[in-house]
Amino acid sequence: MSSPSPIDFISDIDDSTGSSGFLGGGLGEEEEDDENAKTPSHKPFPDWFQQTVKALLDELKYDLEETTAAKSRHYLAGTFWLPRKPAWFALGRMNVKPTDLFLPDFFIWDPMSLLGGTAGIVCPECNSRHLTRDGVVERPRRVVDIDTCFWIVGYTYACRKRSGGCGVRFRSWDQRVLGRVPLPLAAEFPAHLTWRSGLSTRAFGVVRSFFQHGMGAEEVADLFRMQHLRRYDEIRLQYLRTKVKQMNLPGKTYEPFLPFDDHSASGFHGFTPSGQWLRDVYDDFIETYRDVLNQHTAMLPARICAIDHSHKLAKHVFKVDGVPIFTALLTVTNEKGEIKVCVLVATKSHSQFEDALRRLRDDLQIYGHDLPQVFYTDNMSDKPMLEKIFAMLLDKVTPVEKHAELPLFVDPQCVVQPSKLDDTTTINNVMRSILDDLSRTNDNHIVIGFGSEWNIDITPHGRLTQQGPPAVLQLAYKDQVHVLQIGEMLKRQVLPLQLLNLLQEPRVIKAGRSVNADLRRLATACGKPPGLFNLTAIQQQYAARDAYAALVLYRKINETPLPVPMDQHTCCGASVLLLTDDNKKLAARGVISPAAALEMFNGKNLTSTRTVITVREVLVPGAIIGQNDKKCSLKDHGDPPFDILAHRSHVRVVSHRHVNLPPPPPQPLFMSEPLPPDLAETPADDPSGDFISLGEDLDAIDDVESGNSTHSTGDRDAANAAEGTSVLGDIPVLATYASLIRSRVLKDVFHVFNMLYISRTHGLRVPFSRALRDALLVPHPADKAQIEAYLKTKNVTWNDMLRFHPKWLWRHCRRTIPPPEDLYPLVHAVFMTWGSLKDGKTGIPLFNSAAWKVAKNILELIKNGFVSDPPGVQLYYCIGFDEKAGGLPIYRCLRGTNMVEGGVHTHLLAKLPSHGASVRHMVACLLDFVLRHNLHVGHFNSTGKKYVSHDSIWLLNTIQELEITLAEGYGLPPAPLAWINGNLYQQTEQSVGIVRIPKSVCAPVEIQLYNEEIDSKRTQKQQYLARMQGTRIAVLPVHTVAEKLLFNELMRTSLAFQSCKSAVSTAATAIWNREAESKPDIFYKLEEQLTAYLNGNYKDSANVRQSCAQARGQIEPLEQTLQDPKRADRIVNARSGPPVGHRVTSGFDTSLNARLE
Repeated sequence: MSSPSPIDFISDIDDSTGSSGFLGGGLGEEEEDDENAKTPSHKPFPDWFQQTVKALLDELKYDLEETTAAKSRHYLAGTFWLPRKPAWFALGRMNVKPTDLFLPDFFIWDPMSLLGGTAGIVCPECNSRHLTRDGVVERPRRVVDIDTCFWIVGYTYACRKRSGGCGVRFRSWDQRVLGRVPLPLAAEFPAHLTWRSGLSTRAFGVVRSFFQHGMGAEEVADLFRMQHLRRYDEIRLQYLRTKVKQMNLPGKTYEPFLPFDDHSASGFHGFTPSGQWLRDVYDDFIETYRDVLNQHTAMLPARICAIDHSHKLAKHVFKVDGVPIFTALLTVTNEKGEIKVCVLVATKSHSQFEDALRRLRDDLQIYGHDLPQVFYTDNMSDKPMLEKIFAMLLDKVTPVEKHAELPLFVDPQCVVQPSKLDDTTTINNVMRSILDDLSRTNDNHIVIGFGSEWNIDITPHGRLTQQGPPAVLQLAYKDQVHVLQIGEMLKRQVLPLQLLNLLQEPRVIKAGRSVNADLRRLATACGKPPGLFNLTAIQQQYAARDAYAALVLYRKINETPLPVPMDQHTCCGASVLLLTDDNKKLAARGVISPAAALEMFNGKNLTSTRTVITVREVLVPGAIIGQNDKKCSLKDHGDPPFDILAHRSHVRVVSHRHVNLPPPPPQPLFMSEPLPPDLAETPADDPSGDFISLGEDLDAIDDVESGNSTHSTGDRDAANAAEGTSVLGDIPVLATYASLIRSRVLKDVFHVFNMLYISRTHGLRVPFSRALRDALLVPHPADKAQIEAYLKTKNVTWNDMLRFHPKWLWRHCRRTIPPPEDLYPLVHAVFMTWGSLKDGKTGIPLFNSAAWKVAKNILELIKNGFVSDPPGVQLYYCIGFDEKAGGLPIYRCLRGTNMVEGGVHTHLLAKLPSHGASVRHMVACLLDFVLRHNLHVGHFNSTGKKYVSHDSIWLLNTIQELEITLAEGYGLPPAPLAWINGNLYQQTEQSVGIVRIPKSVCAPVEIQLYNEEIDSKRTQKQQYLARMQGTRIAVLPVHTVAEKLLFNELMRTSLAFQSCKSAVSTAATAIWNREAESKPDIFYKLEEQLTAYLNGNYKDSANVRQSCAQARGQIEPLEQTLQDPKRADRIVNARSGPPVGHRVTSGFDTSLNARLE
């Protein structure tokens, strides 16, 4: 027999919620004892089941008594399952009873007999080989299947103490024993076991799919309940039909079928699992493969990223006592729409997710991926943080200069030819002459222009690493400018006396930028060499060299042959490239080691398929080369050079003409300036009434042709136009540098549309949105020409498609957002042209005051280059060709954050549990969601085809590993995977779900870190959350009654809290966390969480109390009337009664008996 039967029975042990016919509660008695219970409870089996089990156990005991190494007779027959007759054959008995149809299925598990006795399984406790069969397990283990239950029977294994063992006893299905069984044999075990029950592997596959598609645990439990009851009634129907046919035969008896969950001696003892039980099984399984799922995510590239927060999931799901635990889900996607980061954060503070982004950066470097070239965001305040973490975002970036629209400063003669002072005598004389003017002025003070310059060290990506002391001082007084070269003097820590007098004189006012900082730097200056202030010949040659070097480099690369596979003639010392085990990435550079000529290396034979490489440069530090015994990455071998065993098929020989060019010298880059205050993301006013965002109908069908309307001069609101002119100002003159990258952190252009809210009913809303779209997004001329040629064959124009089928156009046509100098005047003109035009019906202008302010912010974003496409960055992929449209290419756009919002966040609520889920279950579902999303979305966006395989990637990873090993001996290449096999690389530290709170956040507010040895043994609320956050106590917002009372008390008694007006200080938060250490219902807090409660519920409650106190005199008479008990005496109270089932009193079919006969 190869599969379980369709009938299930109960009496063993499972959950503990009792019988229930309601949603998710399951049916039957559940007795899943606590793992730490000293005396587990055992419910008696029904009589009919005891007879069946006793016969089977007697058979197993007989096999055991014959010889301890004997196999079960069923094993000799080639099956793990006890043969069972179908119900039809039982129905042929005389006076068949319902219990005759209760035919349980049994799975016999005795791996020791299959592995040769004591030599087969090592004791899981002491690792000795003294394990032997010691008896039969008296109580079978029940396993739930889709519409039935089956039972596992087996033996007790004991480690013989007399023979030197530990004396520990195990059931044959103990998880520790299963872990010591060879994997091919362990794969035959048909269940995922809980503490004292189990779920079949077949049923678990169904449960996992249901959870992946958003079904809740209670709904899944209902499905099992219905399937089990349906199957029970099918057997019941077979029985009743048989009995009806036998009604008129002599000597026949009839016993009714008892209910499914009847627990009498002859009852079925039916059981279906509860939602809680199914959820725990699923969570345990996902946590087992957590590292595999995280590794799959970490192996993905991230060239173009999008980052966004989603508040819906946290708002609707994660709640404790009605208060959300997390404020948002942070997601980062790559250019293929795959999820790279997906973490829940307690606040939107950058400190909450900086650690996750740093781990993303580290993973990209460890696994040999390029760092992100572009980051799209809907919140430009993320820009400094992203540029700080990902230095590549500053590469070749030239920010737009602030106030570039202003006229250039014209240098006067004193600036063109300043006075240069470089010796003590000259400096003293000039400074004395300036000080002498103090006695001649009537104001008793003089003003000088002051500035200083100093030497700096810059990284290749333009980041400042070190700043030296001032090397030059600039002093401007009257019509003279003096440049003081003081670098050599500061090396001796000496300045001219008169210069010191000038700097210390309070009546000499120093005008300039950061004057105090410059003076402090002068006071602490020491031992730095002076800088070079004259432009050298080398610096003059830089520009010409930049262009010429590119041409020389191209010619040199073109002379170098491509690498070739290694053959038998490759000699020691040859330059080689080492690929990863799946031949997908370049892992290292080096040479053939002299050790390759030996017969053995590190205890392994050097066969014709192996060689030894001296690694001189590691390119993918996380790569694991499978030829070596230890599962260690290249990084674990230490600093190069080192020798490593490699398979010849993974080695490519580089020609002797190959030259390793040195890396280019570091070049100074422009530093990215901080975000201007007026560009910080400002929450849009809550649009009320009929106001909607401009992006809502951006590509909707235009049913009304707007071009035929004519407008008189009265259609424009003069006052509104004047307001727009005042707010937007004149068009600045921007320098034209179309080839420069202004920023690699960009505002999502579709969020630019969503910044503007326009009246839904305004007649010009849709035409205006199309005009703004056409200004921002310019069609690619080649694509447009190709499309127009095709449309001409259909007698359709570009404008027709733009009106009625815009989405079709943008699938086949790439678009470009122009540089700031081209885009700004066009968008400015769009705003000024449309903003003050009136609606034809209401006469209201298109823009109100708020819209003009938003338009100003949009123009600022454009002017700073935060909207324009960065030159040279690929933002489109061709994913196929449209055969129905003359073979036009189909493009996928990488621009913006839609891959996060539309591709991920839109599906979260549909694919994840919608309510009532625990934190642990939600994290498990989130892990599975990320895996499934990345498999399907990533595969389609990489190949243009749907992903058709399963999502148990650990199976396919292991299969490829084994095929790689077999390829060494048989020469057959392994089957390719649709992803990078994470088993071949070192394990990532990145994790999906709950982000660990960094130490830098915990330390100032006295949050103690989680200690596995100590805190795992403590019993506390929200222990899982605390472990995931890495804190001794969970970090939660204010939510319990005890916490609210404590907050009120601290506001009355603590000076640190009383001084907090609109934000809770670090000192006050530390006081709170010290209280949490000693009080069970108090949890750790962050400053942002206490501040949110202060400005929210606390102040709202205070306002409610104050308002009620003021109105008490007015409302008390009415309250007394409403609460008067005599009101009930004057009304007729509604009656109640027991529930009544459905009844039909006529229309009965009188031919029913005849049909049954």
